[in-house]
Amino acid sequence: MNPMFAKMGTTTPSFQLQAPIEAELHTGQAAGLSNGVNLKKENDMNIYVGNLSYDATDVTIREAFEPFGEITSARVIKDKYTGQSRGFGFVEMPAQSQAQTAIKSLNGKELLGKQISVNEARARADQGRTGGQGGRGRMDYSGRRNRY
Repeated sequence: MNPMFAKMGTTTPSFQLQAPIEAELHTGQAAGLSNGVNLKKENDMNIYVGNLSYDATDVTIREAFEPFGEITSARVIKDKYTGQSRGFGFVEMPAQSQAQTAIKSLNGKELLGKQISVNEARARADQGRTGGQGGRGRMDYSGRRNRY
């Protein structure tokens, strides 16, 4: 008998393993996304759209890119505290050729009164934390700098 279950008086656990749930999370079925509408595919091209008007919405940039082909997702990045647009967004398109055409056609064009910048999105550089001291070491409680 397993000592963990000895106190309960059973020899086997009364629960099922969570493997099916993990499999659903990876496929999106657990979140109700079994049709794959919002699942990112590895070959989708991510496009950066900069210098957006603060009035721009997800629908606005989706409508600007739709003439060039299918769009997997379109989102304007918003400030997490105020909810206001941060002036840039991202569009994902499954077809590389259509995405390149959209980039060439829309870069420098005007959208809602502002000239937008459209480029292939780059991976974000890893921005490690410096700890606030700029590498000068930490202060101990007496106010002196600690070497470590």
